[in-house]
Amino acid sequence: MGKRTYIKDKKLLNTTLKKDIKWTPTKIILAALGFLIPYGGFVYYSTSISLIFTGLLIAGPVMAGAFYGFIYFVNRDLF
Repeated sequence: MGKRTYIKDKKLLNTTLKKDIKWTPTKIILAALGFLIPYGGFVYYSTSISLIFTGLLIAGPVMAGAFYGFIYFVNRDLF
């Protein structure tokens, strides 16, 4: 005997389970930090580079994201 399907189960197949993420500069920076910190730790551990160079690897994208966030904040009312 086969498995019974319910109408509720068929409705779930046609609906989206998650909302789309509205990417704001804050979310972009947090996502970048969530990726770059473990990546930087892995690079530091695996290649034995200096801690200062690892900090530069992480600080570059963070500063670029902060600059992007500042530009977004200043210009968000113009559009």
